[in-house]
Amino acid sequence: MKINLLIFFFTLTLLTSCNSDNLKEVIENSNTPKLDLAYYTVVKSEMEELGSSIGIVDKTLDTTSIKLNDIVPSYSKSEKTIYWKKEVFPRANYVNGDSLESYINARPEKYWELRDEYKSGWIELTTPYFAQDKKMVLIEVSFLRSRSFGASLYYLLEWKGEEYVIKEKGLISIS
Repeated sequence: MKINLLIFFFTLTLLTSCNSDNLKEVIENSNTPKLDLAYYTVVKSEMEELGSSIGIVDKTLDTTSIKLNDIVPSYSKSEKTIYWKKEVFPRANYVNGDSLESYINARPEKYWELRDEYKSGWIELTTPYFAQDKKMVLIEVSFLRSRSFGASLYYLLEWKGEEYVIKEKGLISIS
C-alpha cells in the first residue's frame, strides 16, 4: 500500500512539475495566430531537446545570419520588436529582454551574472522572416548557457494548414 501511494505521489508531482503549454486558448484569442504557432513550434522543439527548464527571452532579436529557400531577411521590414505571449508556456522561465539589452549595453557584469544564474541557459528567437507566399518561415535561435557555451540554429518551418512543421533545422555556429 505504501509503495502504491508513493508511486501515486511521485507521478502526481512529476505531472504537475512539467511545464505545460496553453496553446489552444492563446490561439483562439490571438490577433497573430500564425506567428504564435511558428514560435510555439520552435520553442517546443528546443524544450524537447534542451529541457523545459531553459529560459526564454521575452523579446525577439533582429539579427539573422542565414538566407534559405528564397527567404532573405530584410531588417528594414522587421524593425518592430515582438514580445512573447507568455501565456503559451505559462510555467516557463522568462528572461526580460529589455533588461538583458540594458545590461549588455551599460552593465556587462550584470549580464554575465545573469548568464551564470540561469544554469540551464536561455534561448533568444529572431523576428520571423516569411517567404513571399507566407507558407515558409525562417526563425533563428540563439542558445546561451553560462559563460562557456553558445550556439545558433535556424528553423525553416512550413505551414501545413493548421500548424507549422519543421522542414529543416540546422546549426549555424557554436562558441
